[in-house]
Amino acid sequence: MKKILSILMGLTVTSSAALTVVSCEVPVHKVPIKFDGDFVPNEGNWSEYNDADRVKAFQGNFLGDKSVAFDNTIARLRNLLSLTPAFINDKNRFSQYNELLIGADADDESKTAAVHGIYRWEKTQGEKPLDFYNKFKKTNISSIGGLYWLHKVKREDLTADAAKAAWDLAEKAFGTPDSAGADFVKNFLGLDSNLQDSSWTEQHISKTDNPKISLMDSKVVEFTSKVEGESAEINEPVSETLKEFEDVNTGIDYKEKIEKVGQDKSKPFNQFIFGGKLPTTHVKVIEKPTIEKPAEANPKDVQVDWIIIEKSTEKKEDKTIHKWNPKDGQFFLGDETSITINYKFTTDSKNEQAEKYNVKTTFSGMKPVFRPIIKEANLKAKDGSTTKTYFAKWTFVGYQFNDQHNFIKDGNKDIKPGQGLFSNIKLTELNITKA
Repeated sequence: MKKILSILMGLTVTSSAALTVVSCEVPVHKVPIKFDGDFVPNEGNWSEYNDADRVKAFQGNFLGDKSVAFDNTIARLRNLLSLTPAFINDKNRFSQYNELLIGADADDESKTAAVHGIYRWEKTQGEKPLDFYNKFKKTNISSIGGLYWLHKVKREDLTADAAKAAWDLAEKAFGTPDSAGADFVKNFLGLDSNLQDSSWTEQHISKTDNPKISLMDSKVVEFTSKVEGESAEINEPVSETLKEFEDVNTGIDYKEKIEKVGQDKSKPFNQFIFGGKLPTTHVKVIEKPTIEKPAEANPKDVQVDWIIIEKSTEKKEDKTIHKWNPKDGQFFLGDETSITINYKFTTDSKNEQAEKYNVKTTFSGMKPVFRPIIKEANLKAKDGSTTKTYFAKWTFVGYQFNDQHNFIKDGNKDIKPGQGLFSNIKLTELNITKA
């Protein structure tokens, strides 16, 4: 029976498991994330971290938060790379993936130029392959299936710049007959009926290939609210001098802390971030805008990475309630960077002697996204006073391949969660060799 490789776990907003599924018998294979090189020059002994510890170092662990932003990104990139025509053959599913993986050309003339770049037959798509791929002026194709079908079009007939660049990438990766790349694609897309249960087996992240990685610190800005009866004084930050998290949260028991990045209770924001530009936490407290008193267009003395805190009061059951929260819609985008992932692939996971391949990929256009939080400090009050201490901090929420903030919906009804997340992604390297 002809085997067609497909990734059953779709590229969705909530997907987090790292699984590859092959059709027919539907066996499930875990695809572990492994790290090559020393990622911890100043924070402990990296050699003592096991694979799970190393993933946690990139996940973050704010007060036990089980965030999977990094894990999700790795899984989504692999799923995007692995999309095949067979998997999105259904018309409705094809439309859903086009919408979710909308490309950079969507604002111009085409909403079908999605970053997967997969073509579905003229009778169902309503256009010829050449007409389809010439819509890819700015949208970069980042799936193996899309690159394969693009490569069937003659290079000299293409007029769209992004399509030309993708064709050249495909030519270099698997355009030579009987090469390792050509053999790999033949199996990967299910064009060889003799091979069964093919699958990704590992995914490696090398420090050498990914030198632009920063260690986020756990320094916070502290500020107070002095409560006296029904009135409250919401103060500016205690100091613009950043404080360590553990100096502001003295009520937390740090005795059993694990001194590893991503697991240390005293440094809960510490984690590795792809990119060189991280936000430095500063805050500006302002009155929450009202109809009578609208917000200033640009609050004075505020820099791009400052957290705007809005203070307000409201009456409830004859009581005055004082509130202050981060201004809605705040975010910070780090510098654009790339991520290189080295995959290992087997043509038959049940046969140890089966042919195996190394697939090196580099995806550019990635940016880390940060959002602000305000939390009440876990502070032991020694004198019994009613003064409360709070802290503010930029926190990492994930990666996106887009210059706009649509990684999170943020109340925009015109944008579905995750839509546009990959609009500016570009697969700049696809190097295939036999293992």
